[in-house]
Order: sequence, then C-alpha cells, then structure tokens
Amino acid sequence: MTSSAAVLAAVAAAVSYSAGFWWCGVVFSLVVFANTVAKLSEVWVAVSLTRRVAACTSGLKADGWAARQNMLVIVNQNAGSGRGGIIFRSCVVPMLEASKIAYKSVFTTKKEHASQICAELAANGMRLGQDPMRFGVIVCVSGDGLLHEALQGLAMGCNHDAATLRALLRRISLAIVPAGSGNGVAASLGAFDPVDGVLNIVQGNPTQVDLFSIHSLDNPSAPPLWDMHFFCWAAFSDHDWLIEGPFRWMGPLIKMILAPVVVIMRSRAYEGTVDLLPVTLAEEERKAKHYRDPAELACCPESDPAESVHSNGLAESRPGEWKRLQGRFWCLAVGNLNYGGADVQPTPHAQRCEGAVDVIMMRQHPSSGRFNKLKLFLEMEKGSHIESERMDMYKVRGMVLRPGQEQSHGSVGHLQCSGEEIAFGTKLVQSHQGMLQMLVRHK
Repeated sequence: MTSSAAVLAAVAAAVSYSAGFWWCGVVFSLVVFANTVAKLSEVWVAVSLTRRVAACTSGLKADGWAARQNMLVIVNQNAGSGRGGIIFRSCVVPMLEASKIAYKSVFTTKKEHASQICAELAANGMRLGQDPMRFGVIVCVSGDGLLHEALQGLAMGCNHDAATLRALLRRISLAIVPAGSGNGVAASLGAFDPVDGVLNIVQGNPTQVDLFSIHSLDNPSAPPLWDMHFFCWAAFSDHDWLIEGPFRWMGPLIKMILAPVVVIMRSRAYEGTVDLLPVTLAEEERKAKHYRDPAELACCPESDPAESVHSNGLAESRPGEWKRLQGRFWCLAVGNLNYGGADVQPTPHAQRCEGAVDVIMMRQHPSSGRFNKLKLFLEMEKGSHIESERMDMYKVRGMVLRPGQEQSHGSVGHLQCSGEEIAFGTKLVQSHQGMLQMLVRHK
C-alpha cells in the first residue's frame, strides 16, 4: 500500500467509526502531516529527477523518426501545483536539446488555451501564427486535462468533422510528459515519471491508440467531445470534481486523500439508466478477466438508443444487441486505458487499440456499506477490485448513460471526462479504433 493509501485508510477509519465531531481534529492533524510529507517528498523527487536527467542526457540521441519531426511543446506551468514549469525547464528542455530535436514551446495562460492553440494548428496546416515551421508532433507537459483540451482544439480546427479529424490524426502524433496530479494517460503509455515521458518522445514511435467520442443525445446536432482516457459519473465524477474544483488549492497529495474520504462518507447513490453495446468475448477470457456476461442483462426496449446521432458518422448496431441496466448506481466509469492515475487501475484489462472501452460500475446495495466502498477504492491501486462480486465490468463498443434529473439527496451530480467537467445530460460514448497516434517507446 502506498503512503497516500495508508493515510486514506487511517482517515476513513477514523471518520467511519467516530461518534462525534472529535474526528475533525484527527483529520486536520493528518492533513498537516500529509502536507509536510508531500513537501519533503517533492524535494527528494526533484533531486532524483535532476540526477536521472543528467544521466540520460549523456549520449542521448533521437530515434530516426523523432529526429525528422518539428515538435510543439505545450506547457501548463500550474499543473501539479506548479510542477509543470519546473519539469519543463529541468527535464524536457535539457533532454530535447541533448537529442537535437527541433521544437518550440508555448505556455498556457488560461483555461482552454490549449484548445485555442490546437484549433489554430489544425486550421492552419499545423502552423502557428506566421511561424513557417510545420509541426508533426504536439507534446503536452501537464496532466490528463491538457491532452483533453488539445483534442477538442484539433476537432474544432477541423470544423468538428470526424472524417477530417481522422485524416489529420493520421498525419500527426501526440505525446505527454506527466506533470499533473493524476497522470493516468502517461502511466498507461509506460511513462511513470517525466524522464520516461521524454524518452517516449525521443526514442518512441507513433503507436495507434483508440479514441472515444461523447455525443449529447439531448442535443444531437451539437459537436461531440473526444478523449482517450476516462468518462465518469456518480462517485467517480464527484471525486474528480472535488479534486479539480473545491480541493484543487490543497496540493496533489492532500486532495487525493480527502476527496475519496468525502465521497465515501457521503455514499451517494444516483438513479439512472445505462445501455450497453457489448463486445463478444470468449468464455474463458471473460471469466479469467472478471468481465460480466452481458447475455444475463435485459435487452434494451429501443432497438438502437443511439439512432439519433448516426447521421454524424457513427456505426449502427444490429437489433437486439443493446443491453440495459437500471437502478441506483454508486459509481460508473468508462475506461479507454488501464490507468486512471499513476497509482490506480480502474480498468486493468483495457487495451490501447481494440475498438472497445471497459465500463465498470457498482450499484447501490444494502451490503455495500462505507467499509466495502473504502476497500474497493484501495483495491483499485492494483486493479483487484474487479474481482469483487459488487463490481460489474463489461467490454463494450458503445454506452448510453441517462442520469436521473432528480435524486433523493438533492444533487444531480457531475459528468467528468479526464478530470474536466462536461455538460450534464444523456450521453452516448463510442469507441473509435486506432484513431489517434501517441509516441510510445517499446522497451
């Protein structure tokens, strides 16, 4: 168990078994302690990073493919409570210069700035302003949210035309250097620290990765969102909303500890309907990887709940393929990659390029108390939560989520995509196989 998980367990135990408000002092003391540990840890990480960069830059050469590319490096200096700028200057710059890769950098100054930059690139032949340099690689130095913004910008620059976006993404590649709080995308690509992230750029090659689109069925004419990481609802989206909203100022470690505690203590269940378009798996594989059998689910009354958006280029399904679940859900996530963060694997069997996503969910049940929910949170560290009889997991090509508009606890909740809040409503999530190219080093 990691130090953050240990502190989480201690905090949750204190809160769960407290009889009064005395636990507030316990929580406060642990937060202060965790903050001190985090600061000392950051100093040690910075020293270790400097040493590793120095060791890697000696004789570092770009792969033949990378040496021929012009790269635009987009930096969120405020990522990870200010680590983004430090990682760029102490790691990205010396390693790219040592490998003699041609690059230019731009720093984001506001929310959705990366979207604006990438929209200009896509609309201007991958050039930025009057600069004659044509970029073949976009590098994000940040967490998962900046990559999400970059994808929306590229789609915007393609006038939200899926075919044009697909053609653009065949010609360019994206890369990520982990500098945020979660860093799930980088971890899923084998980069658990910034040095590995830059080595993916310098020594990697374009590798196909699935994208998924999110269409609003309440407004079928609206352009879709695009992402490659996670779409969340209920407890998972409440958790991400706390981290990126009210708890953002607390720093990476503290907010990662407190957010699960708050979510578990609230234990809110959300009414909703989930329609799934399942992938057929061999029985042996399905059981070995702990996927549920979609044949046991009821058929969706509508032959195709996503019919209203097929005009946007989505693949149609055969009658009877869609399955439906209804009830009160405690958590739900759609995972395109296996790591949700650098130390958590909500969908451990998700593959980078398979034309499908993994859906995990836990429905509210009298036996699913706070202790069991805490246990599932901790088990996600190694991905063993999927073995629980309380957790359902399906591999699907598409999913329609209809969250309830009225909930007994008064909050309709949130919808989140890679830590970014998205408009509430009925959503269709669909996988698009190999639509994106990411730089990955094959060790």
